[in-house]
Amino acid sequence: MTTFDEMSQVEKIWQQNLILRSLKASQNNQVYFVDYQLWGRIRGPIAAELMIEQIQTLLQRP
Repeated sequence: MTTFDEMSQVEKIWQQNLILRSLKASQNNQVYFVDYQLWGRIRGPIAAELMIEQIQTLLQRP
């Protein structure tokens, strides 16, 4: 399973869980799903730049 597939699966599980959907962050569309490999395992300036790009993309979503 690719990382994108895993993120989609986690997002689907989140949306199906009534408790998680009841959180204020979820109700305000302030929950973001990111690549855990990038955010948790990879270090260094290139990874930091990729994370910044991902943050910018996520925050520009409607």
